[in-house]
Amino acid sequence: MGVTMRNTVILMLLTLLPHCLMSQVRPHSIPKRSFALDWIRPKAFIAPNVEQYSPMEWGLNLSDSLKAQVDFYLVNAYGSSLNPFDPEQIDIYGEFRLIREDDTLEKRVNAFFYQGFQRRTESPNLEKWGWKSEPGSRGFRLRFTPADTGQYEFQVYFRVKNREVAKLGPFRFRSVPGKRSGYMKIDGSGRYFELDEEPFVPVGQNLPKPSCYVQRDSVGNIVEDPYGCLNCPCAGIEDWCNHLKHLPMLPKPYMTYLEEVERFKEAGGNYFRMINFPFTYEIEYEKLGNYFDRLHCAWELDQLVNKLDELDLKMHFNLFLGYPVVKAQYGVINWDWYSDGLDDPGYCYRNELKLNEPHEFLTDPRAKRYYKNRLRYIISRWGYSTNIALFEMMSEINNKFPNHPKEVYAWQREMTDYIKKELGHTEHLLAVNYIGNPPSSKGDHSFALSSVDVITHNMHRATIRRNDLQKAWKKQRSYGKPLLFSEVGTGDLGFERCDQYSEWTKDLWAVLFSGSASAGLNWHEAHNVELWKSYEVVSDFLKPERLSHYDKPYTMLGRHKDKELLALIDPDHKRAMGMVHNLTWNYHSFSNGTGSCLEKDVPEQRYKTFHPVEGEKDRLKLKGMGSGNTYIIRWYDPRDGQEIERQEVKSGLFGKLLIPHKELDKERPFLLFKLSPPTVWVYDEH
Repeated sequence: MGVTMRNTVILMLLTLLPHCLMSQVRPHSIPKRSFALDWIRPKAFIAPNVEQYSPMEWGLNLSDSLKAQVDFYLVNAYGSSLNPFDPEQIDIYGEFRLIREDDTLEKRVNAFFYQGFQRRTESPNLEKWGWKSEPGSRGFRLRFTPADTGQYEFQVYFRVKNREVAKLGPFRFRSVPGKRSGYMKIDGSGRYFELDEEPFVPVGQNLPKPSCYVQRDSVGNIVEDPYGCLNCPCAGIEDWCNHLKHLPMLPKPYMTYLEEVERFKEAGGNYFRMINFPFTYEIEYEKLGNYFDRLHCAWELDQLVNKLDELDLKMHFNLFLGYPVVKAQYGVINWDWYSDGLDDPGYCYRNELKLNEPHEFLTDPRAKRYYKNRLRYIISRWGYSTNIALFEMMSEINNKFPNHPKEVYAWQREMTDYIKKELGHTEHLLAVNYIGNPPSSKGDHSFALSSVDVITHNMHRATIRRNDLQKAWKKQRSYGKPLLFSEVGTGDLGFERCDQYSEWTKDLWAVLFSGSASAGLNWHEAHNVELWKSYEVVSDFLKPERLSHYDKPYTMLGRHKDKELLALIDPDHKRAMGMVHNLTWNYHSFSNGTGSCLEKDVPEQRYKTFHPVEGEKDRLKLKGMGSGNTYIIRWYDPRDGQEIERQEVKSGLFGKLLIPHKELDKERPFLLFKLSPPTVWVYDEH
C-alpha cells in the first residue's frame, strides 16, 4: 500500500474512532466532534461554589480535524500532524480572573495532554501486570486551584501554530472559605516556612521512589514481606533492576509506594522528598518531546498526588535525578547519556539532537527548548497541587557537571526564570540542590538567584559531632533564604546496616537545631515504619514553638570532648532549645558487629567504646544569657517526648549559664531541652 493510500485509511479510521468509542464513554466524558469543555472536578455544569484550595479540572475537546492531526502524531503516521506536547504546534490555556471590587487578578494556566489508564493486575504473575488505556479519556485537560476566595471567571483559548482557532467561555464559579491548607510559603523571617500563616516545620525524610520492598537480613534472606512484593521482579532491590525501555516499571512498585506513603503519614511524617527517576515517574527518556508512551507514568504520579491530597501530606518534588545526563553514575548504565547496545539506546537528547557530551544538555538551544516544554507540562499537570511543597530543579547538579559551573549557573537561572516569569508560576517555591555548596569562585552563583527561593544541601558523611550542620548553615545564611538539608546521612558507607540507627536518630534531631528550616530529612531507612514513629515525637516537641523566634544556632563541646550541646537561642537570649548528646554513642561504638561500622572512618580512640557521660561534672554552658538571670530548663526524653525533669538555673556574672543534665547512658544517650525565664514559657501566638 502506498504512503498516500495508507495515510488516507488511517485518517478515515481516526475520524470514525470517536463514534466507535461513544458507547464506552463515562457519564462525564467530553462531548465529541466540536470544541467543548467538560467539568471533571467538581462535577457540575452550572457555576458551582468551590472550596478555597480545592483542585478543579476540566476536559477540553478539540474539533474532529484537530483531533485527527493529534492522533496522526501519536501513531507516527505521515501527513499533517500536531504534537500535543509542543505548545508551538498546539497551545491550549485558560485565562482566569478573580473579580474584586477594587481590582482584578489574572492568571494564565496551560492545559496538558492526558490519557487515563487502569492497572491490569489480574494475572498471578506480577511480571504480566501492566496498564490499559481508559476508554474515552484521551484529550486535553486543564487544572486550577483557587488560592483566593471570591468570584472567578475564565475563558479557554485554543491556538494552533500561533493562530487562535477557538475560544470558550466565559465560565464562572465562586471560591468560598474552607478547611483545606494552601501552598507552603516562606514566613516573615525569611528562614522558615508557613502554611496559611501558621508555622510549618517539615518533619520526615527521603522516600526517593517507588520500589517493591521486602526486608532482607545481612546475608540476603527475606525476613519480612509487608506489601506482598515477594514475587515481584527485583523485590528488595532498590534501584535500577528493571531496564526494559518500553516499561520503566511494573504497577506493583507504584501501588506499594502508595501504601508506604500511608504508613509514613500514620507514623507522624508531614513531609517527604521524592526524586523523579527515569524509570519511575519521568515522562521523557526514549523519545524527545513526545511523552505519549510514558503517559502511564504521569498517570501514576496523578495517583500519588491524589493520595497526598487525601492524607494532607507535603511532598518535596525533585524534578530531575540527572542520571540521563552523566555516564553510568553509581554504575547505572541503562539510564545514562550513552548507548550501550540495542537494549540501551541512550538518552533521547543525545540521540535526536546529535549531541556529543552531556554538558551540551545545558547549552544547546534546542535541548533547552525541549526541556522547557517538559517543565511546562509538569507545571501544567501538577502545578495546581497544594500538596507539592516545592519544586527542586536537579539532584546534586554539581555532581553531574563538576567541570561546568558557569554553564550550570546559566542553565538554572534560565529554567527557574522560565517557570516564574514566562509560565507565571509563582505558587510553588523553587529550589536548587547541591552536594555541598556551589563553586561560586568558579562562576556558579545559583544560591543567589532571585528566582530561587530555597537552598537545598545534601550532606553525606561519617562524623562523631554534629556541629558540621551549623557550620554549613552559617555559610549560607547571607543569602537570606531557608536552608534544607534535603539529604542527610552517612552516604554509601553502609553504616545504616550496622549502626543501630544511631546516625539516623542524631541527624533527625541535630538538623532541627542547626538553623535549617526542617528536621533532618534522612536518606536512609526509607521503609522503616517503626523508626518513622520518631516523627510524631519531633512534631510534638515543636508544637508550642516557632522556629522563627530563634535566630542563633549555638554549639559547644564538653571539656572532656565526650559530649556536645546543639541549640537555638532567641535574639534576646532569654530562651533556647536544643539537645545534648553523648559522643561515645556513634556508628562504631554501637555497631552490631557486622558491616562497615567497625572498618570505615574509624574514629579516634576516645570514641571507639561507649561509656556513660555525667551531667553534673564538666557542665556544658550557654553564653550571653545575661548576668544573674534565672531560668527554667525542661528536659525531655527523645524516645517518647515526655518531660522527665525541670531545673532552675542562674546565669553567672558574665552571662554564662551552666546546663546540668542527667547521665547520658545507653538507654538515653541524648536528651532534649527547652529553656525559658520562670514567668514565661510559651510565646504568645497572637
